[in-house]
Amino acid sequence: MRRDLLWQTLIGFVGFFAFISVIQAVVNLFRPDPALWPGLLAGALCVSTFLLYRRWKR
Repeated sequence: MRRDLLWQTLIGFVGFFAFISVIQAVVNLFRPDPALWPGLLAGALCVSTFLLYRRWKR
């Protein structure tokens, strides 16, 4: 039970920042000089959230 709650907390924490970084990456696309790092950060956090979710479900 406690281990399950820890995994859910970690997934929620990383998932929240993944969501925020995706929004930032989309906003960045409409700037006159878009940077590459917001998209890379959003991708890394989304992949991390997915992998954490898969490990939790295993």
